[in-house]
Amino acid sequence: MVTLNVVVVVVVGLMLNVSCSCSCSSFLIHVSTVVFMLNSLTFPTRVPLTGTIQYEGRNIGLVLNKNSDTETDEKFKNRLHWDNQTGLFTLSDLRTEDSGGYTVESSKESKIKQEYQLEVYKNVPAPQVTSSSNSSSDNTLCSFLCSVISERGLVLFWYKDNFILNRTGSSSLNAILHLPLEIEKPENENFTCVVSNPVSNKTTTANITTLCHHSSGIKIQHKILHIYTLII
Repeated sequence: MVTLNVVVVVVVGLMLNVSCSCSCSSFLIHVSTVVFMLNSLTFPTRVPLTGTIQYEGRNIGLVLNKNSDTETDEKFKNRLHWDNQTGLFTLSDLRTEDSGGYTVESSKESKIKQEYQLEVYKNVPAPQVTSSSNSSSDNTLCSFLCSVISERGLVLFWYKDNFILNRTGSSSLNAILHLPLEIEKPENENFTCVVSNPVSNKTTTANITTLCHHSSGIKIQHKILHIYTLII
């Protein structure tokens, strides 16, 4: 038995994080794939004659003697296609709700069954920072709120000088995710709110002196924070 590990990186927009394992007569193949693609994914398991593709255990596409039916599931209608030349299934117009487990099986000729775990993410929006400047009776504290529309896999951070002060993760989709911060009024300091997911990250940097004393004229900069991941 042979175990093969593969990592692939490609394109833009949505992020597909795909893990798959393949069972055949003499090999056990595990493939961990990070794929950046425009809006579609072609599953690399060929079904040249007869076979199926399943999503979370239910059939969403069938090929029988080179005749295909990929319109059986309303969720994937007009988005799942089978190519009779290559024998490959392609899922287009990808959405975050397409995340989950897929199984492609060829039951004739080259018999193979391969499982995929697909994760689809959106690029994150820039977070918004608001203030309620006089949050204490002696006017020494400032309260801030960093907000963003929640998506799957999203995490929100407050940073100062590369140190994490506070963080929270998303629990529901399309809700507003908030992260508060309360600090003593400084002379002149910058704090950064970062929103990130496995695809992308964006920041909003706020000058706290400006926010505390002139909350009507918030001074905010949007920029990209580059995060490097090392695989060792």
